[in-house]
Amino acid sequence: MNLQDYAKNQVDELSGGMKRRLVLARALINRPSIIFLDEPTTGLDPDARQDFWKLVTQLKQGGAGVLLTTHYMDEAQRLCDRLLLMQHGRVVDEGTPTELIERTVGKEVIEVEGVDEQQLQQLASQYQTWYRSFGSGYLLGLPDNAIWEQLTHLNAPSLSRRPTNLEDVFLRLTGESLAQP
Repeated sequence: MNLQDYAKNQVDELSGGMKRRLVLARALINRPSIIFLDEPTTGLDPDARQDFWKLVTQLKQGGAGVLLTTHYMDEAQRLCDRLLLMQHGRVVDEGTPTELIERTVGKEVIEVEGVDEQQLQQLASQYQTWYRSFGSGYLLGLPDNAIWEQLTHLNAPSLSRRPTNLEDVFLRLTGESLAQP
């Protein structure tokens, strides 16, 4: 957990992130076969999160079972073999990250700003795909290139396509942002 340099420090002298590392190190000291981690990277800086992700991967490769709760979809996509997506205490879907992504949102999405919602609704209906508000614009499923071609002709001020991720899945399934209760 890279705490060697702090071995002589008192716990109350450690930063919040260092305290999180210490708690995790204490939990793993007896090499348990099953590990329950409840939002373990909250408060960790990006380097500490990367170190934690390496540790979880090593634990899994060593045969440990890991149950992880997280609000970070990138973390879930990277670390989990199987997921239960929950909203308000209810399971809304389950599967591997790849299964959930392909089944729910497809392989690519379009992010667009400056296009009238009615136009997007018509395109989504025409191409039998989905759309939803996203930041100051919209997120739209990309079932094939034809919809992309039509959108490029609308001269939207912002138009991009990208691979889908678990956050897209969560937003599509729940219809809410991650910040909403």
